[in-house]
Amino acid sequence: MTHMMWGCCNRKFLTPYYNRRTDGYGGSIENRARMVVETYKAIREKVGPHYPVLIKINSEDYMDQGMTFEECKYVCQRLVELGVNAIEVSGGSFSSRRNEGPSRRIKSEQESYFKPYAAEIAQEINVPVILVGGNREFKLMTELLNQTSIEYFALSRPLIRESSLINRWQSGDLDHAKCISCSKCFGWRDGTSCVFNRPNNTHAR
Repeated sequence: MTHMMWGCCNRKFLTPYYNRRTDGYGGSIENRARMVVETYKAIREKVGPHYPVLIKINSEDYMDQGMTFEECKYVCQRLVELGVNAIEVSGGSFSSRRNEGPSRRIKSEQESYFKPYAAEIAQEINVPVILVGGNREFKLMTELLNQTSIEYFALSRPLIRESSLINRWQSGDLDHAKCISCSKCFGWRDGTSCVFNRPNNTHAR
């Protein structure tokens, strides 16, 4: 399905550390969210009422003077009131505390690391919530699908390692995704690719 997702362009407006404005776009979460709200309204006006518009938003920023989870929930509720079609729940950035950004090194017990936030938001709003971040285990995602109100799951690094991962799971091979969450797929001069899939690592980073 064709859809439009946005989020990163407005993230720093939501984060008090970066947003130090003293006008109507700074200060309270109502003001800091103003740019997000106006962006959504402008998109909706252009694409019409039936085109799916989604947002990816931080659950919290994991940094001093960052956006809190309560503030995130306010923004989500406001966007739902305006008609957003789905919300993808992420968290953190390159400014976050060590291993608390969006792409973390994880152990099996730390998989799907934004699940508490996504589950709580999904319980409180009436549009689909998408969980991203550390989704590696088919069984765990199935449990979250059945035991919470989360409706969808997003994957990035696992598909960089295994482009056919979903087909493998669909065929009945439900072994854990091969991705080890090292994040060495990023930063190559010739594009993003898994270090394990590169022949002899011939292209320098």
